[in-house]
Amino acid sequence: MKSELPYAPTEYEPRHVSAVQLLERGECPPHLQQEFLRWLIEDVCRTYDMSFRSNPYQTAFAEGRRFSGNQVVKMMKIDASKLTRGDENG
Repeated sequence: MKSELPYAPTEYEPRHVSAVQLLERGECPPHLQQEFLRWLIEDVCRTYDMSFRSNPYQTAFAEGRRFSGNQVVKMMKIDASKLTRGDENG
């Protein structure tokens, strides 16, 4: 169960560790790549969670996590063929 504190470390399992190590070596099978991305977007970045907290510092931290997840999701969905050189924001 994940902590409500936005700065709490994310729980992980051996399969997540294996996936990231295999990714780093360029040897990760497709099913582990997908599992790792799901874990990163949903658990680490908490992209789809509400970021509001009663403490404004915790809200800011939670928004930082969500921002990272949103960047990954955006890159997964944009049409790379429509990007132009020099436009890093797509």
